[in-house]
Amino acid sequence: MHAFERAPVEVSLSVVLAIAFSFTVSSEAEPFPEWLEIAVIVLLSGAGAFVATILHALGAVSTTSRWAITAAATVAAAVYGVFGLDLELAAQAWRAAGLSAAAALLVLGAPALARGADATARFRLVSGRLLLRVLGALLYAAALFAGLALALGAVNTLFELDLDARIYAHTFGWVFIVLVTWVVMGGVPDYVRPAEEPGAVAGAVHRMSAFLVTPLLAIYYLILYAYAARIAVTGELPKNLVSPLVIAAGLIAALALVLFDRVADDRSFRSLRAAAPLFIPLSVLGAAAIVLRLNQYGWTEFRGLRIVLLAALGLLALGAVVSVLRRRPLPLHVVPLALAAVLVLAVVGPWSVMAVSRRSQQERLSSALDGAGLDWNSTVVRDSVVAVETFRQVQETSRYLLTHFGRDALPPFLAQHVDSRGVDVVYEAGLRADRPYPSEPRGGMAELEHGAVLTSAAGDTLHYVRLDRTATADTAAGESLIVPIRIGESLFLADLAPLAGVLANRAGERRLVPETARVELRDPGGARRGELFVLEVGIRADTVTQVFRLVGIARLE
Repeated sequence: MHAFERAPVEVSLSVVLAIAFSFTVSSEAEPFPEWLEIAVIVLLSGAGAFVATILHALGAVSTTSRWAITAAATVAAAVYGVFGLDLELAAQAWRAAGLSAAAALLVLGAPALARGADATARFRLVSGRLLLRVLGALLYAAALFAGLALALGAVNTLFELDLDARIYAHTFGWVFIVLVTWVVMGGVPDYVRPAEEPGAVAGAVHRMSAFLVTPLLAIYYLILYAYAARIAVTGELPKNLVSPLVIAAGLIAALALVLFDRVADDRSFRSLRAAAPLFIPLSVLGAAAIVLRLNQYGWTEFRGLRIVLLAALGLLALGAVVSVLRRRPLPLHVVPLALAAVLVLAVVGPWSVMAVSRRSQQERLSSALDGAGLDWNSTVVRDSVVAVETFRQVQETSRYLLTHFGRDALPPFLAQHVDSRGVDVVYEAGLRADRPYPSEPRGGMAELEHGAVLTSAAGDTLHYVRLDRTATADTAAGESLIVPIRIGESLFLADLAPLAGVLANRAGERRLVPETARVELRDPGGARRGELFVLEVGIRADTVTQVFRLVGIARLE
């Protein structure tokens, strides 16, 4: 009851989210993406409400201001959720992740926004207590869920109730969403109470920082600097994995300083402070690893966010170095607030990494189309043969734009072929490569060429069949679906009408089991010449029935 009185909006939002979770679990349609969108809205609005709650508890804002902040955050999150949130698009998922991370950082840094002399001390005191309570609540919730799951299993077995297995998911949702929120919100008075003398737990944490965190950071930085030395000696380009590792190094160092840097003159923490100047060269290395690939692949949301985080962490490290040289306390409360502001700026507005990525990929697609003699503003392009390298760039870039930004990001002649079937818009628009598309091995298996000769264990000669829409005719005559297959100098006809019937009620499914995928091969005169074992087939029914992919093994007689 006390938790609801102290933070009614936050607790109510957790109940709403738990109800939505239970509905998602119970629904046969499994609308999990929709639940994730609700979760993002709840997280953003709940974070705004909790910031207002903390500031009110600290005496920084009045009751009226608290509810005004809460209302503004709730309205802003709702507007964003209704008009700007679509997790089916990858760019929107990146934006939601950036805003969610910024909201969490703002909650941690909120105590520093209250008026007072030592913002860093207040930030570490309140946020430290909050994090400890969150950790304790999660551990308690995990133990409670395990006990309830065992109890439900025992009751189900002893009384033979045949309970729906989804009851465990419902229990998990309500325990971890509602109960954890209730426990965390109930601790608001404890978060803001005056500081007291450090106890045994604080002393243990202090010793852990001196004897565990410092050596771990040293090992991590040593590995990164050893790799940098290898690059300098061998002259190889830095791998694309460098920037995430450097970002992780910066975040770990920042977290260690925030948690453990209590006394500026304490010798236990001098080595921790050395992480700041050591990070600056690593941030340059991480940024170089990204920039070197921009000419090849252009900007993406992930590359943009990494550059932004590297720059922000590098500037924070530079600020820490200046503070140490001037013998001033480190303004640690700036870390979460600065990172939150940077993340918001990075994912919102025409300067955001999403907007930059969209423009960059559109420029790459436009350049590829220009090289093929195609106009971006064309509405119809049919039977255009382009160089395979250009075809590949057009296909990959258009697929990226479609999955990350939607059909509006594509040129008109490609956008008009986008539908719910997930077809390849480049093929549908009529673009073709001037030679077979180079396939890369996947899963350790090489792709065979059409007509490749195989030998069975019994000594029979077999032929590998692989046709795509460039070689498969769109044929439909009566109840037949005749596909011409040329093997060597011979032409064979395969009637795939029975397979079309198998797939009639299995929208989007192309794979068939061999028992249902054997068809006869006949010559143009109608005589039986063998059989085809179909491994994979793509059949689509519009105004005509169309075969756009066929993979199989032919045995000739």
